[in-house]
Amino acid sequence: AGARHALGALHRTRGYTVLHESFHHRPGCGLTRIALIDGQPFACHMAISANWMVHYVNAGMYDEAAKRQEEADFMAAYSHYKLSPNYKLDQSYSQKSVEALQSFVNKYPDSKRIPECNKLMDEMRKKMEKKAHQQGLLYYKLGQYQSAVKSFEILLKDYPGSAFETEAKYLLVKSSFELAENSIEEKREERYNETIDYCKKYMDKFKDKKLNKEIKEIYQKSLSNIKKIKA
Repeated sequence: AGARHALGALHRTRGYTVLHESFHHRPGCGLTRIALIDGQPFACHMAISANWMVHYVNAGMYDEAAKRQEEADFMAAYSHYKLSPNYKLDQSYSQKSVEALQSFVNKYPDSKRIPECNKLMDEMRKKMEKKAHQQGLLYYKLGQYQSAVKSFEILLKDYPGSAFETEAKYLLVKSSFELAENSIEEKREERYNETIDYCKKYMDKFKDKKLNKEIKEIYQKSLSNIKKIKA
């Protein structure tokens, strides 16, 4: 919305089909050139101008070092974004993308690219949030309860108000209880107490949830087991 584009040249080079497309952004104004290489989009360059009839040359990109620096900084951040893989894979590039885009926003607070940067950062954060959730879930299913506890704690700390909050806190209680159940004698009381804390936090947060019955049972079992340990 608010943008128009012009089809550029279609040609083959080094075995690849390349289509250049130029997108004009209003108001602002800016131009982004995208190269579609065998169907995959890659940003080529960006031009910045007050005139909607913007081209790289007439926008003064050659003459103004500040514009070229802004272009370079955005393209560097955007490169990390393009390297970000599916959420199931390592999310190092997603994190680098967020850091680079945030650095761009801080450096160029008046840039016309700010809305786009915010949108890209939101996309990367949602992907990393999903990765964190799936990682905790995998540890839980594999019976690696200590790793599951750590993963769900990180998820809840790094992504407050997460769409996965209810399930994460529920599985945090379950993982903590299973960890206590399977711990050596010296660790059991401490870990049952941790489970009790997680139960309280869950019941305080989700008072009307159906799962509260199961959480209360885990809470009572943990209290009972602590009494047996101390007896």
